Amino acid sequence: MDSLSNRRLVTFDSVIEFGNKHPLNPANARATVLYGLIAGSATTMRTLGSTQVEGRSGVAGAVAETVILKEELLSDMRAINKIARALPVADFPGVREQFRMPRNGSYANLAATARAFVLNATPLSQVFIDRGRPATFLEDLTAAVTAFEAARTRRHEGRQGQVGSTAAMEIAGRKGVAYMRELDAILSPIYEPDPLVFAEWKTAIHIERSPQPKEEAPVATSPAPAPVAPVAAAATS
Repeated sequence: MDSLSNRRLVTFDSVIEFGNKHPLNPANARATVLYGLIAGSATTMRTLGSTQVEGRSGVAGAVAETVILKEELLSDMRAINKIARALPVADFPGVREQFRMPRNGSYANLAATARAFVLNATPLSQVFIDRGRPATFLEDLTAAVTAFEAARTRRHEGRQGQVGSTAAMEIAGRKGVAYMRELDAILSPIYEPDPLVFAEWKTAIHIERSPQPKEEAPVATSPAPAPVAPVAAAATS
């Protein structure tokens, strides 16, 4: 949760606390509704804040998992690539070109190349098995690329969820501020005759500003010495 959302949430809580401490008598129907709406905004923001924290954790986990799975996938592909490059060109024309490692480092390109490795190696599976690849190397590579793509999807969805939660929190915060201003228009005339309660109300609805960085005082510098006029050479007699 960002700084502004935190400060809004603190203010909403202060308003609700004030309303519980100073109930209107007689009650004002619209004021009662507005107190409920402000409380609802606060609840929504807290829920979204929890979702953000969970989303960040999920994204971090998916990113770490993606890095690990990427290295495992590359390791399997390098082993296949090495065998393909060592095959006699006369006996296996064009095969080494089918197993080139991806030059583009994007995750999408890596996954697509791994899928192509599986497709191209299927009719040559025994050739690779005879040269040290396990009997299940095609299934292993397929499982590796599937897991890699799933981790990428979780990472993407987690980030999208974070963006959505942030936008929804901003909307809830703005709505809460609007409800609070409407409530102020109702309550200020009621509490103004009582300076203490009125001051307490104005304090409750005040949203603190974000702290501003202090400006460093300019360093005093000594004035530059005045230039010294050159002394005229004494006239020779």
